This record gives sequence, structure tokens and C-alpha cells, in this order.
Amino acid sequence: MKSPENKKKWIIDPEAATVVKSIFKMCLDGKGNETIARELQENKVLIPMAYWRSKGLNRGGKKTQTNPYKWCKTTIQKILSQQE
Repeated sequence: MKSPENKKKWIIDPEAATVVKSIFKMCLDGKGNETIARELQENKVLIPMAYWRSKGLNRGGKKTQTNPYKWCKTTIQKILSQQE
């Protein structure tokens, strides 16, 4: 996330980092994007948009998703492909 003091500086969001680390671990364990998405949904892990809203952050993304735990394989793919 962006630093509250300096919007050009990134800082680690500990809660989100836990989820991202688990996604990478599942990938390294050989699980595919659909399987990872299903496991996150079964474990009631908030999708990024719902997580941001829970933190009071207004970010882009699909705002019409009614299920805050409905992960898509494309979201997993994007997380795995973006270093930041």
C-alpha cells in the first residue's frame, strides 16, 4: 500500500502480505489459478476490492461483485504476475 506520509512510497500491508504469500506458496506447491481461487473462497478470504473497502480505501475494480469471497482465476494470475 502507499505510505500515508508519502504517496510515492510503498509500504507492506501485513494483512494483505499474508494472503499474497499464501497465493505464491500454493502456486509453488503446484496448484493452478482456479484451485487457488477456490481455496481462498472456501477459506473466506476477502477479494481485493472487498478488502480495500473494509479498510476504507476507494480503489478501482469490479464494484458489482456481490460475494466478497468470490475469487477469479484472473485475479490470482494478476497477483502472481505483478511484483509489487
